[in-house]
This record gives sequence, structure tokens and C-alpha cells, in this order.
Amino acid sequence: MPSIRSSCNTLMLPTVVQRAFNRYSPCYSYRMDPDIWIEGVFPLLKVEDLIRMRRVSKYLYLLTHEPILWKNFLKMLRIPIPPIRPSFRYTYDPTSFEVEQLVTRAIWTDDTWRKYKPKLRHQEVIFACYQVLEMILLPGGKFLIASLTDYRRTRFYIQVFSLDHPSHSGQYGLAKKAVATKAFNLRAKFMSYNGNQGIMIMFSMRRPGVEVDQPKGYDPSEWSARTEIDPPEALIYDCCWEHVLIDSLELITDPWITPGTEEYRTRAAALPPPFEPVMQFVSDTPAEHPTLFEVNGRPFSAIFQRPDEIVFFELDERRTSSIRCKKRTDNGMEQCVQKVMGFRVLPAQNEILVIRTVQTAGWDHLTNDTHIIELFPVPELGAIGVLTPPIGEPAYIEGKFAESFEISGDYIPPCSPDFPYLYDAKACPPPISVYMRTLNPRGVLHYNLYPSKEITGVQINEEGVVEEIGEWKYTTDWAVPQSTHYSEPVDARIIPGVHRALIYTVPGDDRTDEPNLLALRRYYNPLFPGSGYPHPPYGHPEPEHEVIEKRYLRPTNLFCSFQINSPYLEHIKEQGFTAIAWDESIGRVCIATPKDMHILVLDVGKMTEVWDFEKFQPGKWKRMKELAQR
Repeated sequence: MPSIRSSCNTLMLPTVVQRAFNRYSPCYSYRMDPDIWIEGVFPLLKVEDLIRMRRVSKYLYLLTHEPILWKNFLKMLRIPIPPIRPSFRYTYDPTSFEVEQLVTRAIWTDDTWRKYKPKLRHQEVIFACYQVLEMILLPGGKFLIASLTDYRRTRFYIQVFSLDHPSHSGQYGLAKKAVATKAFNLRAKFMSYNGNQGIMIMFSMRRPGVEVDQPKGYDPSEWSARTEIDPPEALIYDCCWEHVLIDSLELITDPWITPGTEEYRTRAAALPPPFEPVMQFVSDTPAEHPTLFEVNGRPFSAIFQRPDEIVFFELDERRTSSIRCKKRTDNGMEQCVQKVMGFRVLPAQNEILVIRTVQTAGWDHLTNDTHIIELFPVPELGAIGVLTPPIGEPAYIEGKFAESFEISGDYIPPCSPDFPYLYDAKACPPPISVYMRTLNPRGVLHYNLYPSKEITGVQINEEGVVEEIGEWKYTTDWAVPQSTHYSEPVDARIIPGVHRALIYTVPGDDRTDEPNLLALRRYYNPLFPGSGYPHPPYGHPEPEHEVIEKRYLRPTNLFCSFQINSPYLEHIKEQGFTAIAWDESIGRVCIATPKDMHILVLDVGKMTEVWDFEKFQPGKWKRMKELAQR
């Protein structure tokens, strides 16, 4: 896409457009230099006003698509901004239009989330060619990673899809790798490996412990990955990591190349194999609660293995470390079964957030279990199986039976080499959300874990003012309940997010892998930190002025079903679904069907169109080009 460059190499339009502005327009406004519009007029407008100006004329339609405009708007937004993938460059012609998508999608998603009756307005149905078992949407919603199987469930794959190519030609698959058995516990994250940016994919597989020629009469690939299995004999569990280069994916998702054409096939054939094996971990114990994270730009991963061990993997060096979580002994709890229900690594403070359930029901006159939120130190590199006590005092959740816990993922600051100033590194980070799915009655209990600032010293800033130096750390002292939602008799399942969480409901008695979908619901966090919390809400640098119109007020209904006009969704509600994925940054939901091999993609709105000057030449615009060439 052409970019606009001035004398400072920031603004430029094609000659035909510049001449149209300067010489041949009957309107004096169009005779102004484009630099005046870009640097003097448009920055005074709001985003909505800029979009309205596209209806005025073709000149303004073209000029208001200039990426530098939207980059400036992006820097001044106060609402949550979609994470920026590491390969994105707003100065790169094929993807420069995406900076406008970042702004418009952020506004549209925030508006939808605040509305009393939110809607998912746009839908697209993708033919996956295989049955989808699990899937993950990467931040930004462009890439989707899926675990697949054929119709007979004898062959299994990991595949990368592209969802935002403007051609909509029906060819969404980018790269596929065959795996031995069903891949489950799928995880994916933008990560660097051996100095190359890409997508790190993590998944688990299981197989019989003893290989024999005769079949055993059962196939572990047929078993559910969502419920606990008591196998007839010991199994072997494989935990695998694969890395996919992001540059290769960018080349074959070029919006100017239509998938399936000769140019597309030539470009794809010249690329190296997409999947690079990173590491494989084999054990006789299931790998539970898998996670991917980075420490100073280096890739790491972690899993939990029963009864009490958290294992860390340094992926670039292929080294393993682990700790064993010491049982709590206060109040006689050492007599009770203590089960780890989830954990999250906090690299910035070198600690692990662990949630454990102590089965106290029926013990010491208690009628319910006790749930503990606590912190453990990260093990030293190379240390194996070190019995480690927790740090400080825990936070307790009492009076509930828990089916599962969900913890919000890592906060990904919206920054990249082209956007280094979109996030203030000194700002208070967002809270960690902990969601507990309760039993008797069914529902969702939400807790927030807020950070506190530890002062480590003082310094004099550039203005000569003394300011405190500190580090933000999450502590169990600020584990604050937010809301309780009862969903009986249906089962409410949650996909957590840093800013927004999606809840979907299924029949309470349906334990299959293909439950019927009853409703999609948005959850608006009331953001109640507690009266004693001393820090302001987390955020981005304050802009000089507001660049978007007044937003909707905070809704009073925290839980609300989306209004969706989709006949295909009605089909899914009747036939069931196998997987669901959610990207909170752009409000995208993907739902996979069990039999017809389709993926339904629902969005809060349609993405910005891809445009170019060469195709935008009908009628008078074409005659203007001929006139300018004289």
C-alpha cells in the first residue's frame, strides 16, 4: 500500500493524487498540500469524524487510509489495545492497513462490551477439512492453531489457520503437521526461539505404556481430554513443543496475493518447513495445566505433575527444573488431600501463583472444601524436585465446592519495534483474574489479585523532581472477591482474559466432548479493588486530548448474553460443538462443529477493507489520472 511521505520522509502520495489535490480540484480545500491535512487537520479530529470524512470524496477516502494517521491515534487511545504481533510493521506496505484495524477494532470491541445488549454482528463460516478437537486464537485474531483429526479418527494433525485474508477464497490453512495420536491441552503463544520470532505451540499426547502387536481393545485417542480417566493400564504421556516462523506465515498471508494462485504456490514452495521441533518430554504422569511464558525474551514452559510437582522447561537450552509444593500444615490440614487446581508463573517477580484445593469436607465439622491462593518461588535452573514451602500467608476461599479454576493469562503490552511508546512500563499492571467454577449450586466465582508497589529507592527525574523507584508485585494480601454468578441448572464455563472474559453455557448434565451450546455471554468485570487499595487503575500514558467520542457508560448487568443473528449458530446449538476459542482484544469467537468440519467465526464487526490506488480508478478518477499524466 502506498504511504504518505513529506520532506521528513513521513508523508507521500502517488503523483496522480498529489496533482489532483494541488491543481485540478475545483474545491480550494483540496488544493491544500496533503501534508497540511495529515499534520494539521486530521490530528484535531476524532476517529469517528475521520471515518465520516470518507463519505465526502474519493480524495479524502484515500487520504484517511494513510497508516501514519492511525498510528498517531493508536498512541493516544485509553481503551485496551489489541496486542501487536512481533512481526507487524506499519511501514510495510502489505500490512500497513492493519494499524487502522487495531484502532477500529479496539473501539468497536470496547463499545460492544459496554452496551447493555451486546451484539456479534459479523459471521464467517470456514471449512476446516478436518474435525477440530481443540483450538487456540492468538492475540489479534489473525492466526488460529487447531488440533485436528480425520473423519475416522485415525489420523491427527496440528494446523495453523489464517482468518483475516481479504480474499476470502476459502483457503485458510497455512501449515500442517501430522502427529502420532490425538493432540490435547493445546497452547500457543508468540515467542522467540533461537533468535527467530514465531509461534510456540505446545500440546500433549498419550499412548499405551507397552507397545504390542495385538490391539489392546481400546484407543487412548478416543478418550476425553477434559475429564479424569482411570486407564486400564499405565499410559505414556508425551508433551511436545513446536515452533513456527512468523516471517514465513507473513509471506504467505500477503493480502495482495490470492491463496491458490501460481504466485502463492511459488512463494510457499520457496519457504523452509514451517514446523521446527523444539523439545519433547516423556513421562508416565499426565502433564496438567500447561503454560508458556517468557523470561527476558527467552522461551519457557511449565506443567504440573501429580501429586505436587511443577516442572519448568527452558526451551532454548532444553533444560528441566522442578519444585514440589509443600503441603500446608496449619489447622491440621496435613491430614487432608491437597490438590493443585491451577497455577500461573509470574516471571517479573520470579514467583508462581498456585491454587490448591484442600478436601476438608467432612473433616473437623466442615461441610465444604477450602481453596488456597498462594505464592511459591521459581526453582533454580537445574534443580529437580526440591520440596518448597509457600511464600507468606495465603488467601482462602471457603464455603464452596470447586469443579475447576481458570486463571487469566499473561498481560501482553501493546508494543513492538514500530510502536515502542504504546505502554508505560512503570504503570500499574492489570490484576490477575481467578475464576472458580462452583458445584452445588453451579456457577462462577470471580476473584481479582491486585499488585502492590514495593519501593526500592528514589531518583531524580529529568525535571529535577525526586520520584520513588519501585517494582510491582502481586501478593495474596490483595485477593479481592469481585462477583458471584449462579447458573443452576446449566453449567457455565469461562474463557478468561486479562480485560474481558467470555462465558458460555452448556447443559449441566452433559459430560461429553460435544455438548450443546446454550448461550454466549459477556462478563463485565466490576473492577472493585477494595476501599483500601491505594493504587489507581492500570492504564496507558495519558494522551493530550481525547481522540474518540464519549464512550458508553459502565453496564449494570455484569452478565449478558450476546445477540447473534446467525442460522449456523442455531445449528451448532442443536448439534453441539467440539471446541471454542476467544480473543478478547478484538471480540472474536470461533466455534467448531463436530460433524460437518466447519468453524464459525463471530466478530463484533467487519474488518477494514484492503484498498490500493491502482484498483481505485473508476470513472472520473481514471480521467483525472490521464489528465495528470499530460
